Amino acid sequence: MKVSDLEESRDVVGRFEPVVLTGTEGSVRTMAKIDPAADRSNIGELALNSIGKSDYNGETDTIVGDSKENRDTYEIAVELSNVSESRILVQPNEKDRSNFTGEFLIGMDLLEEFDLVIDPHVDNFE
Repeated sequence: MKVSDLEESRDVVGRFEPVVLTGTEGSVRTMAKIDPAADRSNIGELALNSIGKSDYNGETDTIVGDSKENRDTYEIAVELSNVSESRILVQPNEKDRSNFTGEFLIGMDLLEEFDLVIDPHVDNFE
């Protein structure tokens, strides 16, 4: 879906989007949660293990509530299934997402890179 914004066309995403994550050892298709309150994207341990951890990029500090966590980051390719020209290399941090919906969280780093419009009424569950 597209929306016209000041004469330029922008892709619209919902709260959840299907994505393809690609690492050094393979690809996985999963559901990603869109979270504009998160500064950085993160990937679940299960998805990261299935695509390969060999493109390790170091650690980053992440603010979670009132505390700071140190998390590993990895370079992977992310492709949003419903967004044109969306394949991009990113460096999400690793997080246990077993208690969350989806193995990938799209934060502001990717939302800004893809220049996406969020519409919480859009359902892109394929």
